Amino acid sequence: MAAGFGFCAAVAAGQDVMQPARGLRVPFEFYEDGSIKTQLEAGLAKVRANGDVEATDVRVEFRRPDGGAEGGVKAEDCVYLRSEGVLKSGNPVRMERDGLDISGRGLEWSISNKVVVIKSNVKVVLNRSPGLMAYALARRPGTAGGSKDGGAGREGDR
Repeated sequence: MAAGFGFCAAVAAGQDVMQPARGLRVPFEFYEDGSIKTQLEAGLAKVRANGDVEATDVRVEFRRPDGGAEGGVKAEDCVYLRSEGVLKSGNPVRMERDGLDISGRGLEWSISNKVVVIKSNVKVVLNRSPGLMAYALARRPGTAGGSKDGGAGREGDR
């Protein structure tokens, strides 16, 4: 009871009190039906009185409309500036989605503008099937092996 009173008194006095939380989840975006589209998950977080969050062991999850995972961002730590709608980290980060793996150091993500900037040491890896990519390029008009009829080719080519 005394601890709760101390917290309330500090907030009333305008002090920047940080409440620790384990397994914190903060939804950022929602689909029209109300289901979660993007959500921050933190192993350990401290929530400031103004709503900003300092978090460690961070994962931002992208979800499909059916609720399944679609990809995400992982970071050792970050700060979520709630009033600005910005997520920042100065440490190693990794973003994975749809066969794309981007890693680097430092992150600034404007949630509302949907702009992610990885600051340095950026590495991009495409995890696509080489056979599929070669087939797509071969079928593309104007490329070696591609037909001029939009990739449809002749009946005997299929």
